[in-house]
Amino acid sequence: MPPFCNATRNTHQKFVFVGNRLEVLQAMLESCEYLTIYMQSQTYASRTIRDKLSSKRKKSYYEFSSKAELLALLQSLEFDVLVSNGCPYILPISQIQKPHQIFINCHPSLLPNLKGNHPINGAILFHQPSGATCHIMTDEIDSGAIISQVPVYNDNNISLPLLYQMCFLAEKEAFLLAMQRDFKPDENFLSHSTPPIPYYTRADSHLELDFHTQSTQHIINTIKAFAMQTQGAYLKCDSSVRFIDAKLISNPFLEKTFKQSNLNDILLSFDNHILCKQAEGFLQLTLANTSTIPQSLTTKNTCDIKSQTCITVSHTYNISHHCNTPQTTIKANIESSHTQVSIFSQDSYAKALLEPLLHNQKQIFHFSYTQGNQYFSNTAIIEPIPNTPYFDMSSPYGYGGYFSNSSDINFLHQALEAQAQEAKKRNIIAEFIRFHPHFSSTPHFAHLLDFFDNTREIIATTTNTQARWQSYSSRLRGKLRKSLQALQVSQSQDIELFHTLYTQTMQRNNADKFYFFDRAYFKALLQIPQCVMLQATFEGKIAAMGIFLFDSLCGYYHLGANADISLDKNLNAMGALFECFFELARQREVSQCILGGGRGNDKQDSLFVFKKQFATKILPFTIGGKIYDKHIYQTLKANTESTMFLAYRANQDSHKVANKGITRGGGSMDLYTDSTLDSSADSMPTPDSASTSTDSTPHQS
Repeated sequence: MPPFCNATRNTHQKFVFVGNRLEVLQAMLESCEYLTIYMQSQTYASRTIRDKLSSKRKKSYYEFSSKAELLALLQSLEFDVLVSNGCPYILPISQIQKPHQIFINCHPSLLPNLKGNHPINGAILFHQPSGATCHIMTDEIDSGAIISQVPVYNDNNISLPLLYQMCFLAEKEAFLLAMQRDFKPDENFLSHSTPPIPYYTRADSHLELDFHTQSTQHIINTIKAFAMQTQGAYLKCDSSVRFIDAKLISNPFLEKTFKQSNLNDILLSFDNHILCKQAEGFLQLTLANTSTIPQSLTTKNTCDIKSQTCITVSHTYNISHHCNTPQTTIKANIESSHTQVSIFSQDSYAKALLEPLLHNQKQIFHFSYTQGNQYFSNTAIIEPIPNTPYFDMSSPYGYGGYFSNSSDINFLHQALEAQAQEAKKRNIIAEFIRFHPHFSSTPHFAHLLDFFDNTREIIATTTNTQARWQSYSSRLRGKLRKSLQALQVSQSQDIELFHTLYTQTMQRNNADKFYFFDRAYFKALLQIPQCVMLQATFEGKIAAMGIFLFDSLCGYYHLGANADISLDKNLNAMGALFECFFELARQREVSQCILGGGRGNDKQDSLFVFKKQFATKILPFTIGGKIYDKHIYQTLKANTESTMFLAYRANQDSHKVANKGITRGGGSMDLYTDSTLDSSADSMPTPDSASTSTDSTPHQS
C-alpha cells in the first residue's frame, strides 16, 4: 500500500459518503466512526463493497438509482460532512445544505483545470498534469474553495488504466489531507488565472478517428486518451474497429521495404496489431477486439464497409477509405492537440506584449462562456482608438483567436452574443481575430462573424527528423549539412545582442516603427518558460539569432535576424537555427512547428518561398472580424478609402500594423520587410520536388 498520511479517527462528526469509487470510501471506513454510505447501484463499486462491509456498517449502507432517490435519502439523514466521490448527479447544494453542514467533493484533476465528468481522459488528451483535488462544493460544477491537492506526475509513459488508478489513490490521499485540515480551504490554491482546459467531458465524437483529416499525432493522442477495452477510439465510418494503443515507429528496414507504399496504406496485420504508413513514419495500431475487425483489415483486399463487399484493387489497404466523409461535414468537437493551451492565448505572452510595446495604453480582454459542458474562450488586447472615446481589440499577435470545444452553432452564437454585451460595456466597437490553425472549432465561426477569411497559407514542418529530411530537396539537404558543420548553435540569453542585431536589420531595411521592439519586450518574452532564444556562431562571431515559442500544440518561429557575415558567406544560418528549433520541439514531444507565412498572400513572395523549403505541410491561416457597434464603426470608416477591416486604422501610425497583419497572411510575428532576415530568402529557389536523391538523413558531425 502507498504511504498515505495518517488521519486521526474522527469520532465526533457524522459523515455521509455519496458516489461510486472505493479508495476514498476505504479511507472513510478506516477513519470515520459515524459513516452512512450512499452508493450508486449497479456499479463495480456497489458490487464490490456490499459483501465486504461489517454487519455494523451494513446497517448504514444504502444504494440509489436516481437523483430523486438520492435527494430523498439525504433529506432524511442528519449529518455534518458529506463527501462526494464519483456522484453521477449535480447536487443543489444551496437548497439542501444546512448551516452546520460541510459538502466536499473529491475530483480526479488538479482544479480549476479539467472540471467535468472525464478529466482523466482529458489529462492524456490535452497533455495536462493530473492528480486529485478535495474542495468545498457549490452549485457550480467542480467549483468551490480548494482544501487539498495531490499531483500524480503523469507523463507519456503512463497508460490510461494506470492513470485512473493513480488518480483514485490520489483522491484518497487528498481526502485524508483535507480531514487533517478539518476541511478548511487552503489559501495557497487561490488563483485568478484561466486554466488551460477548464472542462472536459468526453463525447462519442471525441473518440472518432478520421485518417483523411486528422494528423498522426492527433490520432495517437486520441487512441491513448481512450485506451481501455470499455472505451477505445474508433474509425469514424466503422465504430466496430476500435484501438487501444498506438505507437509511431521509425525503422530503415520498413522504410526500404514499403518505400513505394502510399500514406495510410495498411502494410501488415499481426496478432491484434496493424501497421500503416504515415508521413512521420509507421503507425502501429493495437486493436481492442479482433473479432470486430472488418475483413479488409486482416486481408490484402480493400473493402466497401457500407456494403461489406470486398474488391481486390491492390496489395495494401488504405485506412482512409473507411473515412470518406467530406471535410465540410466533419464535426469540430475537441481535438486532442487543438486546445486552448496556445501560448498566444496565455497571460504571460499577452503581458509581454502589453507594457514595453504599448506603454500601458492597452489592456488584456479575457472572456469565457460555458453552458453545461460546452465552453468558449477568447483572449484579446484592447487598444484605444485615437481621438475618440472608443476602443477596438485584436488577438495577441500570433495564433490565438477563439477557442471552443463545441460545434453547436446555437451555443457559439450565444457565446458571441454574451461577448458582444461585455465588449459594448467597455466601449469596444470591433475585434480582429487571428485563429490558431489547429483549433477545430474555427470553421464554425465563419457565418457568425462580419469578416472571415481562410485563404492565406502558412508553413508547418514535422519534428520527425527522418520524415523531415526525406521531404527536403537534395539541394536544401546539402546546404543544411554544410551550415550545421560550419556553425555552432546554442541557446542564448543575451537580450542586448539580439536587440542590437535585430534593430540593425530593421534599420538596414527601412522598416516601419511597428517592426522595432524595446529591450523590455525581449526581456519579458524570455522570462516565459515556453520561449527559447538560439544563436548561431561562425568562427566565434554571431551569424544569426532567433526567438522561438512552444506550447502543447506546436513550436513557433517568432522573430529572427541575420548578421552580415551570414549573408556575405552564404552560411544559411537561419536554416541551421530552424533545424535546431525542430529538434528542440521534438524533445518537447511536439509533433509540428509553424514557421508562419510570407509578407502577403502572394505564393511567390520570397519569404514564403524560403520557408516553404522546410514545409511538410501547408496550413490555412484564418483571420476574422466582429463589429460590436456598427454605427460608430461605419462613422469612423467613412473617413478613409481603405476597404480593409478596421479601415479607420489605415492612416494611423499606431496601427499600420493592423493592415499589414491582415494583408500578409502569416500568423507569427515575422512581419519582415526584407528577406535578409531569413537567410537571403530572395536567393533561395523553390524546393526541388523532383529530386530522386535517396540521401535523406542529416549529417552527423
